[in-house]
Amino acid sequence: MGGSDSKEAELIPVRLLQSRKYLQIEPNVLHFSFETEEQTSCSMQMTNITDYHVGFQVNGPTCFGKYTVQPNVGSVPPRCTVHVILTMQTQKETVPDMQCKDTCLVQSIVVREGTSDDDIRMHIEFKRYLLDEVKLKVVYVPPQFDSDSNKLLEIEPNQLHFSGLH
Repeated sequence: MGGSDSKEAELIPVRLLQSRKYLQIEPNVLHFSFETEEQTSCSMQMTNITDYHVGFQVNGPTCFGKYTVQPNVGSVPPRCTVHVILTMQTQKETVPDMQCKDTCLVQSIVVREGTSDDDIRMHIEFKRYLLDEVKLKVVYVPPQFDSDSNKLLEIEPNQLHFSGLH
């Protein structure tokens, strides 16, 4: 296995290994509409900005059991995008002032085409010096209320547009 690793490393440009920037992640802050007794989701997209296959693992926000992530591990072909859904499970209590200290960790590493999810996890665990790690902050936002129909509206962050004040 040692010979295989050195050959694999030789094929990857040194500048890519030095920069360790493999994925472009949008958004860079995860917004969850917070309402008690409601499960809510947000999505993120990860774009491989390299010419190599990139394996990823998403360690869902720091509060174990509060969130699920699908998919939480996988690979992204060169110059392609993968969409990930993060779901916050139903909460029983309100959060004071909508404050949240949760973060989400996205780890990525260059892998060979066809690398299994288990092997991606192993590479991330044991080749930490080759990892790209991005921490995303989680923010709670109040649900939007539609006064005409008395129903809650779900608004994705990319649907919000602000104009400058004059």
